[in-house]
Amino acid sequence: DKISDHKTDIYIVGTAIKAFKLFLKGYKNVIVWYQGIIPEESYIRNHNIFRKKILESVEKVTLRKTILAIFVSNTMKEHYQSKYNIDFKNRCYVMPCFNTDIIKESFYKPNKYKNNVFAYTGGLAPWQGFDKILECYEKIEQLNIKKTKLIVLTPEKEEALELIKKTSIKNYEVGYSRPEELPLVLSEVKFGFIIRDNNLVNQVATPTKLSTYLANGLIPIYSESIMDFHNVTSNYKYKISIDKDDFYKIINDYMLTDIDPDDVYDEYSNLFLTYYNLKYHKSNLECLLKQITKQK
Repeated sequence: DKISDHKTDIYIVGTAIKAFKLFLKGYKNVIVWYQGIIPEESYIRNHNIFRKKILESVEKVTLRKTILAIFVSNTMKEHYQSKYNIDFKNRCYVMPCFNTDIIKESFYKPNKYKNNVFAYTGGLAPWQGFDKILECYEKIEQLNIKKTKLIVLTPEKEEALELIKKTSIKNYEVGYSRPEELPLVLSEVKFGFIIRDNNLVNQVATPTKLSTYLANGLIPIYSESIMDFHNVTSNYKYKISIDKDDFYKIINDYMLTDIDPDDVYDEYSNLFLTYYNLKYHKSNLECLLKQITKQK
């Protein structure tokens, strides 16, 4: 990235490493958007404790020097406060990852909530839990309570097909849809899978996949390790935690119960008023940045 010589300009970067390089060059007004906890992610991939320690040093410096830290979850903010003993005061803002507004038409497709169609969208990397999703859906299909179908939308279609064929799953469809095509496909779907291991990397995350599911009226089948979503929706009816002991009984109930699309839309639309609302976050960030720059 080309950088001007104006050391007083404000720069917004998406990683601690980029921020660290700016600080080394003497730039002071740097905003960092922390979209993941890089030291822990690196250690999961490489198991290199030396590299993790270096990344933690970089992270600590940038957290202390940034004029504004943007976090994707309250869990991430609490993680950094605890790990590095930092009091951010008014130097931080929490904004989840999301990629869409709510799409009302998707909630009202005929028979959307009568047909028990399940979907998974995304890649097949180990951390995305596709093997656990197949295991879960396989058991759901074996319940024989009602006819079900699994739709997998992934760019890795061949690999997905091979993995499904190793199971006893009978009713499935594998394909791929571009982002602009997803609402049309997901408008036919009742449930959406997002399953993650319970580790720190996942606990601080706010996957965009959740906003895609909710925007299109899919009832998420999710892991409680996605802590911010679990907490923000603590009083919500239309969500299903895979961590519940009676998970398969709960799924049965949702498959057999008549669901009013108005109820689902009313519940999910609340999230898109603030939590998943770009205008809301932009307005808050503008106000916060004005306060910060006035103090300088």
